[in-house]
Amino acid sequence: LSLDKQDYKDIIVRPVKIMCSVKSNLWFTSSDTCIIRVISNETIKEYEKRLFNTERDLEVNEITFKGYHCKFDKKYYCHMTYYKEDKQDYSFVDKAFKNKDEIVVYEYYLRVDYSDMDVCLAYYGEEFCNDKKVDIPEISKDIIIKNGVYYKHVFKKNALGEYYLFSSDVQVL
Repeated sequence: LSLDKQDYKDIIVRPVKIMCSVKSNLWFTSSDTCIIRVISNETIKEYEKRLFNTERDLEVNEITFKGYHCKFDKKYYCHMTYYKEDKQDYSFVDKAFKNKDEIVVYEYYLRVDYSDMDVCLAYYGEEFCNDKKVDIPEISKDIIIKNGVYYKHVFKKNALGEYYLFSSDVQVL
């Protein structure tokens, strides 16, 4: 989702009998013209380093996420489909601390499903809920605290000295 326009190339593939064949061993199912986003593995590695500060070989053969259906064959080929987000997530870190080989993070988290009109109106009001073409209004921290879930995330250090998510538990306040 963070890619800039120069980081990929879009190609158009017309379906034959509901199959958009990109290469002999790579195809997507669609009854409509396929827009395929081609992303080099080097570009993915650059973003991996920039966003996650890691240089591992994190090759994923196939993934579907927010309208992208991606397959890997020396490059990532992503079939772009219509995607409409109907939920908004909010979170903020309440506190965090390091204890020996652990990092503990306490976070408030709230997900608002604005496809549900009652929920939408409760959080955003009529202007957004009736139109949904205006920007989603911000929600205050007080509302996230009042209606959200309070998590405790524990990250532990592994033998390589890297931290990994050990647990995420809901805390009862």
